[in-house]
Amino acid sequence: MLTVKQIEAAQYGSSPQRISDGNGLYVRLSKGGAKTFQLRMSETGKTKWITLGQHPELSLRDARMKSMLTRADVLDPRSDPIG
Repeated sequence: MLTVKQIEAAQYGSSPQRISDGNGLYVRLSKGGAKTFQLRMSETGKTKWITLGQHPELSLRDARMKSMLTRADVLDPRSDPIG
């Protein structure tokens, strides 16, 4: 699991493009310095990236919670995450 300090220290080019926090949650690093929380989902053999928000506007704690809620919502057959 990542720490806030690890996220803050990560830089595009000196770190991998995406850093895993576990359970499908990643921090994507961009050339401009932005750090975006993304959830990796696999559906019928295809990888789908769901953007949750930007760091630091979205905290690591909130990103973890949002990823759990999003995953549960996407996997719930009664929900329609697109509509």
